[in-house]
Amino acid sequence: MMPEQAGTRVVLDFAGTTGEGITLCGNYWYIQNIDVTNSANGKDGIHVAGSYNVLDSVNTYNNGNTGIQISRFSNVQAKSDWPAYNTIKNCTSHNNADAGYEDADGFAAKLTIGKGNVFVGCIAHNNADDGWDLFAKVETGNIPAVVIMNCVAYANGYLEDGTDAGNGNGFKMGGSSLAGGHVLLNSVAFENKAKGIDSNSCPDNVVVSSTSYNNNNYNIALYTNDAKNTDYTAYGALSYRNKYQSVSDSLKAKGTQDAAKLYQATDYYWKAASGDANEASTVLTDSSFVSVNTNSVNVDTATALTETATLLADAASAIKYTAEPVTRNADGTINMNGIMMLTAETRAALGAGVGADALDKAPQLTAESKQILINALGEEEFNRIASLSFASPVLSREGNEGTLTKDSSNMALMMILLMASVAAAAGVVVFEKKRRMAR
Repeated sequence: MMPEQAGTRVVLDFAGTTGEGITLCGNYWYIQNIDVTNSANGKDGIHVAGSYNVLDSVNTYNNGNTGIQISRFSNVQAKSDWPAYNTIKNCTSHNNADAGYEDADGFAAKLTIGKGNVFVGCIAHNNADDGWDLFAKVETGNIPAVVIMNCVAYANGYLEDGTDAGNGNGFKMGGSSLAGGHVLLNSVAFENKAKGIDSNSCPDNVVVSSTSYNNNNYNIALYTNDAKNTDYTAYGALSYRNKYQSVSDSLKAKGTQDAAKLYQATDYYWKAASGDANEASTVLTDSSFVSVNTNSVNVDTATALTETATLLADAASAIKYTAEPVTRNADGTINMNGIMMLTAETRAALGAGVGADALDKAPQLTAESKQILINALGEEEFNRIASLSFASPVLSREGNEGTLTKDSSNMALMMILLMASVAAAAGVVVFEKKRRMAR
């Protein structure tokens, strides 16, 4: 499913409808270059309930719940059929909000999912609740590992107009003290209302080469509530602040945790270093990064954070942006515009694998970080994820990329009929940004 012409986008506007924007129950769909907006209150923009699907360069915004969520369609769906091996690639999800500011995340893969779900090159910002939500609960049990790679979460908990909304974690990676083994790789969290990287009680997250900056609460929080033991691994975790500098990271090992896996020489924590880990507050400065200017403005005082000084108040305050801090390259990959990217001199001094590197290419793994990922995911799954492309291909309707296979044809037909019925009953508006009517 894609626009009629390459280089254009279709906008699916669900204003006035009562359900989710798109419910994808089929398998092996490739959906590219569409926008989904204005789903009903409490309803996701896109709900992925099938498997082996790819959403590529899809934008979701102003929806009444999570922009893109992966979870089962109904409680009669067998666990063996829970959505698996979906790839969400180069998608942006922003300004999604439910009426109560309680549930609307940028992206979610939670509660009822299968193996192999991956987010790569995605941006979640200014969503009412969290950037990513990987919540699990006792009633439905553990969920398999989700991989988040080359992604960015910023300003979640605030809407784009500066509204102070919901919880506002960047990467919320678990729930209910249930093991998940979720992996965060080469990703960046900044200026979220609450935590940047949050285990949310998951006892065994894996954080590799990722950076967290100026979040209102902890930059990095790895903790569990009820699990007796933790098994966290952090390699190249980097936490930095020039705002809220008194807020230290929160690292709470329990039971059989191997402290050497949590406090490695490649880790730079903010006022929470132990073991071989480094104290970021004494090693790093603003000049360690190409840029620390996110174009954020304090809503109350209208003062901005500049390259060289912290002008924002040290009390938490809603923020908005005078310019888009993170953009995309022509091939769909993320351009950080230097924000929180280590300078060449700092990179040479600290070594490979520390903090996030350029997000428009494959993560720069060391032998150690590669082995950590193989241990976490298994060699076959690691190789599958490592083989993913980062640029978005230019597809044509005559290409083979979207060919339906296996059992997907019947499910795909169901989706077509469902969308047709919604369009007829609720007046779905479908148009291209170039003002060309989609056929």
